[in-house]
Amino acid sequence: MLRWIYRVHKWVGVGIGLVLIMWIVTGVLLSTAEGRGAGRGAPPPAYASATIAPAQAVAEATSGDSALAGVRSVELDRLGDRVIYRVTGAPRGTVLIDGTTGQRIAITDRLAATLGAQAVPGVQVESTELIHRNDRGYSGSLPAWRVKFGDAEGTWFQVGVPDGVELISTAASRRSSTLHGLHTFASLKALHLERRQIRLLLIGASAVAAAGVLTGYILSLPRRRRA
Repeated sequence: MLRWIYRVHKWVGVGIGLVLIMWIVTGVLLSTAEGRGAGRGAPPPAYASATIAPAQAVAEATSGDSALAGVRSVELDRLGDRVIYRVTGAPRGTVLIDGTTGQRIAITDRLAATLGAQAVPGVQVESTELIHRNDRGYSGSLPAWRVKFGDAEGTWFQVGVPDGVELISTAASRRSSTLHGLHTFASLKALHLERRQIRLLLIGASAVAAAGVLTGYILSLPRRRRA
């Protein structure tokens, strides 16, 4: 019995030790890494150019073949150098309306490339692809267009097809994102598990750690009290 407890304690300790080493190393590296969410500054949009009233934007977003209903929010935002309305309703739908013309906006590959060129001026576009999964370079709505540039920083520009939200990342910020994911265990999302499954996995890991503590306590007891 004692030998079995010793083996459990030994291998649980090895596993916990590896996790602790990873947590410490990633924490040290994060303290010297570049911040996440790298981007390039841009002047604020000319909000005064939004000549379309919110009610008109809602009317356009819910008309015709749109499946949008039960509007929950109307947000004035930007898309590149344009002012837009982001109209959100049921069932979890979003429609983008040009704040000047009142027309709907569809996020196509051509528009994504244009937006990327505006966000990262003077750099050649290498490729444009449609992505269907979040990764260390993007954690927004899906699907999304990714525009890659041929600069030394390894810049990626991404824009979500459903909501038009833009995100810029560099090779340095993606490395920082990877370290952050390992340090906070957010990388478990890469397994494409549901939140409940991730919670159960963390509970199981905590139980294993508790087993390591308990077996260590038992081994530390005087021999006459282990029985």
